[in-house]
Amino acid sequence: MPVLASSTTGSHSYKKAYLLRFASTKKGRLLGSRLLSVRLMSLLRFTPFGTIRIASTGDLRAYVARTTAFCVAAALACDVVNQMVFFEDWTAAVRSWVVTVVVVVAVALPVSRAIATAHLTLFRAGQTDHLTGLANRRALLDRADDPKLMALVIADIDRFKAVNDGYGHLTGDAVLKAVADLMQAELGDLGLVGRLGGEEFALVCMDGNERDLVRRLEAFREAVARTPIAAGDGLTVPVTISAGVARRTSHQSFRELYAEADKALYIAKASGRNQIVLAECTFPVSDEGVCERSAAA
Repeated sequence: MPVLASSTTGSHSYKKAYLLRFASTKKGRLLGSRLLSVRLMSLLRFTPFGTIRIASTGDLRAYVARTTAFCVAAALACDVVNQMVFFEDWTAAVRSWVVTVVVVVAVALPVSRAIATAHLTLFRAGQTDHLTGLANRRALLDRADDPKLMALVIADIDRFKAVNDGYGHLTGDAVLKAVADLMQAELGDLGLVGRLGGEEFALVCMDGNERDLVRRLEAFREAVARTPIAAGDGLTVPVTISAGVARRTSHQSFRELYAEADKALYIAKASGRNQIVLAECTFPVSDEGVCERSAAA
């Protein structure tokens, strides 16, 4: 037994000496610095509430309240322990606790609010199309799994390439902004209006009334057609839009819904443009929101 103990002690001493020699080498110092960096990054990423996701003003207020409460509780717990260890009298202890709470709130409140505001600003920037101010493609796709999603509308500016080629890209940008403003004004209360990219816009609709939706789309289409857009030098650009509408059925995936709306838009383009087509109709709709094929029948 003594021999075994001696052998084990010698083995540990050898390993310790080897590790010390390795740590002094260039490779050992590099490995040590990497491990330290990983440890520091893990500490910097730590938050008492997990991953921070602030997507609204409500989230901002909740984050500020939780963070301030956590800081107050942590600081007050340390001060309570300190007062109990070095206790003098209750008056001094209570005074110290009050001062701790006031100081921590005064510091944590503006700091946590600044952090939350920065997160909210970044979130909104990542969800907003910089040209039109509408929701961008990412924000629209984030609504894909919303159980309240009832319909999807994909609208496209007719012959937009000819506008860019004939009047220039600045005029093209003005057209995009004008159509975006009209779409938000006419349809914004029905759901989330956004720009998919290029000259394509979308409405993620939470209203299940199909006929009312089509009537509102027709009003939007007519508003675009009668609103000429200034192109400079006293010129105006006439613009029209086409749109495809798909209503969501039970157990239908967003990919299938998107494919139906996109197909309806293609039919609207192929049928002469400046019209609205329902996916289940595959014919232009009348001003009353009725499929023209059904009306003809």
